[in-house]
Amino acid sequence: KTFTLETVARNAACDAIVNLLDVNGTTAKCVIAAGASSTTDLVTIGLGAGDAFGNAAVGVATMTASSPTATVSATGTAAKFRLEDDHATAPVKVASGNVGTNGTSTFTMDITNTSLNSGDTVTLTTMTVTVPAS
Repeated sequence: KTFTLETVARNAACDAIVNLLDVNGTTAKCVIAAGASSTTDLVTIGLGAGDAFGNAAVGVATMTASSPTATVSATGTAAKFRLEDDHATAPVKVASGNVGTNGTSTFTMDITNTSLNSGDTVTLTTMTVTVPAS
């Protein structure tokens, strides 16, 4: 037996997830970190205040910012990322995943090069949050 979410439910769930990134008008952010335990933050990329993602369609919400860019603050090999709201006293981690090189389907976030050096620039060209049907 298969449990399937209808589109209206997928959209509602996806919108609820991305709305956690926009609590009280804070700026959503994507933090890329080194190491399996994500102990060293390499770069923090602001995704914009208010609505970091548009409304979901067919269970998919797309980042609204146009190619947000940030400067790498520490040298290391990108391994993990997390999406957070940027509440000043206690940021809330909403989602996380693995980082790898483009074309490797086992990673949640594909980047051109996982070797990041302090002073490099990182640009997110697109990001989506997806709630699957089943």
